[in-house]
Amino acid sequence: MAESGTEITVEERIVRNATEGFKSAEQDGGRGEQFSIDEQIKAAKFAASVEASKSKHLGIRMCKMIAGGAQ
Repeated sequence: MAESGTEITVEERIVRNATEGFKSAEQDGGRGEQFSIDEQIKAAKFAASVEASKSKHLGIRMCKMIAGGAQ
């Protein structure tokens, strides 16, 4: 677990989850495989870009600056 005050990036979290778990599993006729680390990182970056594009201001904000000494 991370120490208090430190941030874990998405890539670090994906690598930790991928290395702790199994590559594939099978139970009662059902089979599941884990995506590769590269694919998981690409999917996380895509999801972050989609979420960022939903914002209204798209990273640009316009504001009017008023000089304090001029009247």
